[in-house]
Amino acid sequence: MCLQLLAQILDSERELAMQKHQLEQTRDQQLEQLRSILDNGTADIDGAAARRFYAGQLTAEIAAVERNRDIVAEQQAICRQALSRTDRDVKILEKLEEKYRTAFLYEEERRAARELEDTWMSGRQTESVR
Repeated sequence: MCLQLLAQILDSERELAMQKHQLEQTRDQQLEQLRSILDNGTADIDGAAARRFYAGQLTAEIAAVERNRDIVAEQQAICRQALSRTDRDVKILEKLEEKYRTAFLYEEERRAARELEDTWMSGRQTESVR
């Protein structure tokens, strides 16, 4: 689940980066048009004011996207920490499993050796009774 969440977070990060890039391009176009209007020497005050206002809105939207990217970065860090802990826990469990498997196999070998020895001893006792 955590890997799926991390994938979604990374997708969100890419989407937000693209959104920010598009907003910045649009804002730059508006500012370039504003400069063009002012450089032409024509007095299109309404057009200039509209472009300046829209550029200000775009700047606010870019700031909002940046805040969202910060939130996504925090989520990403939390998810990576959880994955790291999970990986560490899995390694610990694998080591424990190996330890218990080794102990089990050792005990099984000892039990089999004891049974073999008991069988051999009972065979020898049967021979000595004859």
